[in-house]
Amino acid sequence: MKNKVYIARTAPRYDQFPYSDNNHAVFAAFCDLWSAWGCDPADPFRNWVGPGGCVVIKPNWVMEYNPLGYDLE
Repeated sequence: MKNKVYIARTAPRYDQFPYSDNNHAVFAAFCDLWSAWGCDPADPFRNWVGPGGCVVIKPNWVMEYNPLGYDLE
């Protein structure tokens, strides 16, 4: 399998974790991501991960500034 990067744009802020059933922005972002990947959003890993398998999703928590006051370099 080739490595690829997919990006889903979401709302700038979410409810505090744990997310309630009323916060559909996170769910919608993952559905968009799975669709861009060409997968069924209801079961995106069906073809690669068997029952009991593990999947890691790495969020990219990037800020446009350094919250400690240093530059980005």
